[in-house]
Amino acid sequence: EVGAPPRLLVYNLLGAWLRDAHRVIREGHRVVLETLLAAQPRSLRYVACSATTIYGNRPFEALTEDSAPAPDTVIGRLLVDTEADIAAARDRFHAQGIPMDTLVLRVPHVYGPGRERSFELMCRGEFFIAGDGMNPMQHLHVEDFVQALVLGADPGRVRHGVVNLVEDRAEPYRYYCDYITEVMGIARLPCYMLEEARDSGIASRLLGPHFDNPAILAEFYRYMSCQATIANHKMRGQLGVRLRYPNFRDGLAQMLGQIRQAA
Repeated sequence: EVGAPPRLLVYNLLGAWLRDAHRVIREGHRVVLETLLAAQPRSLRYVACSATTIYGNRPFEALTEDSAPAPDTVIGRLLVDTEADIAAARDRFHAQGIPMDTLVLRVPHVYGPGRERSFELMCRGEFFIAGDGMNPMQHLHVEDFVQALVLGADPGRVRHGVVNLVEDRAEPYRYYCDYITEVMGIARLPCYMLEEARDSGIASRLLGPHFDNPAILAEFYRYMSCQATIANHKMRGQLGVRLRYPNFRDGLAQMLGQIRQAA
């Protein structure tokens, strides 16, 4: 209709930022939602990224979208509050006669082209294992992430609610690092406990000076040592994602193969 308000599809990819997490995550979503409400669209589908950190450390559970959040990090707690803000926004939009769908995608560590800083450090042996690295962790290749975003535009798949975006199996994150160093023919990355990393300054030397902040370093360690095994049945069955890289080795093999060919 000429002159009618638009129907909007909005992706909000605001992610965790250790140095100013509250402003980036929670306030960022609030600003976006307020701007959209002021625009008065005819309808809105809001696809937002959260993270699997909201589940916290759950070593003996099989987690699904129905599992209650139990965050044990600053970022995890912010994301729980932000998900609640997004759910509450639907009532505000509906009160103004604006139909609103909300889809929240809980994302783990995303790797692949364009997200290669830690990968490149590992390839050069300039990274370290936080803790012993034997805690199960899931990943997601960036191409599978993009596939999920595209499918998430369709309200006929998952109209409202939450979907976990994770690969098929959780494995110790040490295995992710070991696979890289083995293919590259370099020594396995060293392990540092939190106190060792703090006293040696290894994190700030390799990852940036903001890791001199004890709170940031502790948050990083809590995330990297977290144990969580998360099901992706809803991602596959309802959202319809067909993983191109169902295991991190599949994606890393391609990335490492390209590096070796270029060399």
